[in-house]
Amino acid sequence: MQYSKIFPLLFFIAALLAGCAETSEPVMYGNFEADEWIIPAEGDGRIVWLDIEEGISYKKGEIVGLIDTIQLGLQKQMAEANIAALQATIPDIEMQTASVSRKTEALERERERVSRLVELGSADRQMLDQIDDQLAIARSELTAALAALRQETSAIRAQMEPLHVQIQLLEDKIQRCIIANPENGVVLTRYAGLHQYVAVGHPLYKLANIDEMIFRAWFAGSQLSMLEIGGEMEVSIDIPGKDMKQYRGTVASIAQKPQFIPTQVQTRENRTEQHYEVKIRVPNDGSIKPGMPGEVRFVVNRNSGL
Repeated sequence: MQYSKIFPLLFFIAALLAGCAETSEPVMYGNFEADEWIIPAEGDGRIVWLDIEEGISYKKGEIVGLIDTIQLGLQKQMAEANIAALQATIPDIEMQTASVSRKTEALERERERVSRLVELGSADRQMLDQIDDQLAIARSELTAALAALRQETSAIRAQMEPLHVQIQLLEDKIQRCIIANPENGVVLTRYAGLHQYVAVGHPLYKLANIDEMIFRAWFAGSQLSMLEIGGEMEVSIDIPGKDMKQYRGTVASIAQKPQFIPTQVQTRENRTEQHYEVKIRVPNDGSIKPGMPGEVRFVVNRNSGL
């Protein structure tokens, strides 16, 4: 009695679980590709170090090479020397106006003394007027000297400013001569070698991210209603001597415009229909290689009716 009740229940649960994530027959075929980048040189000069090998993985930010920076370093030293030379010509305003300042201070003290005598009637007002004239002249001389020296200082600093910018540019160029790997990935092709002279933009190597592959397929317009960005698809590859290997992928993009008769479409009845390019991102365990063919299925969910 107990077994007769348990077996139907187990069968129902198994059927329910199987129906929640079931896959349909292949709906389209396509090929895998990887995100690829051709890494260019960002500096001019001779390659003095380039430690990359085809088929080897490199981390983002890993230093893999260096372009000669001797000329840039010498140019930077020259700019720094020019700045130092100009710096030495900046006038010492306090020292060069010291005599005029002392004269002005002495006249100010003398005016205070004479002013008190005038108030007491011990000195002539004319004497105070003479001191005021001398003090005005001294103050004018001090103001003029300060203005001239400050103008001279500003002119010298203006000559130094382009040199500071030049040093920044040279430092940036030196930094760009350090070849840093820009993304996690595997080197597919090496285009440059040790001691080779390269210019800015010259390709050094091709890098590919194979941790996540892109499966590119073409779907008929009638199938678009079953596709959505972020939706799951089952992508399969052939394993020699074994059954097909399945992966769960995520729809990354759907073309906005259709095309006629893509070469990737292998189903004969769909050759005259309009098709839309769909890219599906698939996590890679190392079995998927760029260019490998595959097939894609919709993930069927009985509860949703798909």
